[in-house]
Amino acid sequence: MSDSNEKYAILHIEGGLGKNVAASAIIKPLAEKHKDRKLIVACSWPEIFLNNPHIHRVYGLNAMPYFYDDYINRKDTIVFRR
Repeated sequence: MSDSNEKYAILHIEGGLGKNVAASAIIKPLAEKHKDRKLIVACSWPEIFLNNPHIHRVYGLNAMPYFYDDYINRKDTIVFRR
């Protein structure tokens, strides 16, 4: 099924600054619920999520080269999207 043993949980947040700030409240509970997965955030305001210890990587929606191949294609990934 997967090219590696890595497991990912992707949080995709589309919207303005307020939606991104509100979504920051679920980072810790999401990471705690899926402890076996690396949390990846794809959002319009990546600055909000930088340096959060529960997040493995943060991507801006306009800067996601190879994202599909790195985290979705043939990977064990759960996607959370609002």
